[in-house]
Amino acid sequence: MSGMDIDDTKQGGGDLSKRQGLIAVNDLTYVLEPDLSVATNKTHKVHFFQANTYTSGQNAICILNSGADYIDTRRSWLQFDVALPGNTAGQFGSHGSACNLISQLTVSTRSGDVLCQLFDYNLMQAMLLPITYDKGWVDSVGQTMGYGGAIRSGGAGPNYKQQRLMIPMYVLSPLFAYGRLMPAMLMSGLRIEILWADTKTAVMKPPTAEAFAPFIVSNPQFVLSSIQLSDSIQRSLNELSATNGLEIVYTDYERTPFTQNNSLQNAHIEIRKSCSRALKAFARIRQRNFNDKVEVKDGDPASGGVGVEGTYDSFKSENNFPVYEYQWQLGSLYFPQQPVRSADTEDGRKQVALSAYTHLLETCDKYHDGSRPMYTSFYGTHAAPGGYADLETSVAGVVPGSYTYDAHTIGVTLERSTMFNLAGVPVNNSRVLSLHAVLAADSAEAGTPNRQIDVFLKYVKLARVFLNNVEVEQ
Repeated sequence: MSGMDIDDTKQGGGDLSKRQGLIAVNDLTYVLEPDLSVATNKTHKVHFFQANTYTSGQNAICILNSGADYIDTRRSWLQFDVALPGNTAGQFGSHGSACNLISQLTVSTRSGDVLCQLFDYNLMQAMLLPITYDKGWVDSVGQTMGYGGAIRSGGAGPNYKQQRLMIPMYVLSPLFAYGRLMPAMLMSGLRIEILWADTKTAVMKPPTAEAFAPFIVSNPQFVLSSIQLSDSIQRSLNELSATNGLEIVYTDYERTPFTQNNSLQNAHIEIRKSCSRALKAFARIRQRNFNDKVEVKDGDPASGGVGVEGTYDSFKSENNFPVYEYQWQLGSLYFPQQPVRSADTEDGRKQVALSAYTHLLETCDKYHDGSRPMYTSFYGTHAAPGGYADLETSVAGVVPGSYTYDAHTIGVTLERSTMFNLAGVPVNNSRVLSLHAVLAADSAEAGTPNRQIDVFLKYVKLARVFLNNVEVEQ
C-alpha cells in the first residue's frame, strides 16, 4: 500500500469520526439502549398498622415488614379512610389537607434510634405545602390529600360514610424525600408512629353547626413501591453496609413555640437547636385561643360573643400582616443585613409584607427565572377551594389563603451558596438563631389575648446504615 493510500485511509477515518460525533450531538442515534437496570421486580406492597381503627388523640403504629426489598419512598404513600360522625362537614382550610389530622409523627429504626420526630406536624405542613409546590401539584397530587377541601359528614353510626385520603411519603417526612431508593437494612423493621390530632383543631365547621364528634380513622396502611435487586447487587450493598455503612443525608425540622402578649409589640424568639448545618427557618404568627374565639351566639351571626368551638382555622396566620419590622440574627450575622421595616400603619405593614414575601420566594428557591412558582400568591389569585370562602369572607381586595391575608410566613435561608446542596451554617448555644420582630399593637382579631409564634428550623441529618443498626448524626 502506498503512502498516499495510508493518508487517504486516515482522512476517511477522521471524517467518519466527525460524522458519528455530529450524529450523536444532534440526537440521531437509532440504537436500542442497553438494559442497565439492576432491579429484578417492582411492585406496590401494602403494610398494615397494629390496629384497624383509631380516633382523634390516639397513637397509630406501623412497623414495616419489607424484608430485602428496597423502597422507593418518592412513589409510595400512606392511605386511610376517615369518617366524621354527624351531619356537619369539616373544612380543612384554604391550605389544609389530610395532614391536618396528624399532630405528631415519629420515625425510628428497629433498634429504637429516632430518625425524625415532627411536632405540630399539621401546622408545619400548612405552612410548607403552599410554598413548596405549585398549582399543578395541588390540582393533582393535592386532590388525593384533600388539599383545601373537607371531610364530608359521616351521618349516623354505626356505618359512617367514609372518605379515603392519601399522603405521599415524601410529604409525610423529609426523610422519605431522599432522592434514592431507601436501603432494605433501614426500611425493614422501621417504626412509624402517628398521633392523630384533636378534631376541633384539625377541621373547622360553620359557626351555627353542632359540635364535632371525634373523627374515626380506619384501614390505615402504607402502600410502598417495593423493588427487588439482583443477587450480585444486593451482595455488594450488603458488604458495603457491613463495613463502612450506607450514608443517608436528609433534612429534619425542629419546632420552637413562643407566646407573645398582644399588648407587647417587641418579640424576640431564640432557636436553640444545636446542629452542624442549619439550612432555613420559617416563622408563622397566629392568634392564641383561636378555637375559643367565635363569631356567633345562640345561632345568631350578628350577635357576637361566645359560641361553639372549632369554627376557626387553627393553622392560618393572623388576619392581615401584623409585622412592621423584622430581622433574623445568627451570631454576628444578620438576615437581611438591614431590618425590613416600615411605618406602623396598614399600608406600612403591607409594604413589609411584600418584602417578606419576596424574601420567602428566595428562601424557597422560587425567585430565579428557572424555578417553579409556589402555590401561595401574594394577593390571592386562586379561588378559595373546598368551600372555605363560606367561613372566611374576602376583605380589602384579598382572599382567604393569600399571603397578605392569612397565609403569611416569614422565611430566611441560611445556606452559604446556591451552587451546592446542604451548604448550611452551624447553630448551637453560643451561636443562637433568633428572630426580632415588632408587631402591631392593635390586634386584627380582638378577643384573643395572646399571639402564638412558631418557628420551624430546617437542618441536615445523617443516618449511617449498617446491617444491624443505624447511627444518626446532626
